[in-house]
Amino acid sequence: MRCLDEVLEAIQEHPRQTVAVAVAQSATVLEAVKEAQERDIADPLLVGDAAQIEALAAEAGMDLAGVEVIDEPNDLHAAEAATLAVREGRAQLLMKGHIHTDDFLRAVLDKEDKLLIVTDGAMNIAPDLVQKAEIVLNAVYLAECLGIHNPKVGVLA
Repeated sequence: MRCLDEVLEAIQEHPRQTVAVAVAQSATVLEAVKEAQERDIADPLLVGDAAQIEALAAEAGMDLAGVEVIDEPNDLHAAEAATLAVREGRAQLLMKGHIHTDDFLRAVLDKEDKLLIVTDGAMNIAPDLVQKAEIVLNAVYLAECLGIHNPKVGVLA
């Protein structure tokens, strides 16, 4: 796949997913959510400051009828609530909204869960395919050095 249109075409045969958006009170975030709805890709579950979300959605011409909005003005708690929605199966995907990455990951990487390795989170802004493969190979090598054989790998971009 070489462009967004090819990705969108490929996912059309799959059922719509619900995306829990952590700290959704951002015009840019809501525009992306609105576009996902319009393209029939995903249904949102918006978590954050409900009053700000509603005001920004109105400015963007986004209809929130039928959209679940969880009012949680504290960013870290909003990220935790969005993560919980995914863990409970109310949403299938988690999206980082207008929140610092460290706070977002603090909510996602619950210390009660198993060890996770995150690499190159903000270091490689737009890696090509070869660079992505090298990043994965390095992470797998590290995991194996730590005694984790056949680690599961998730690529986020």
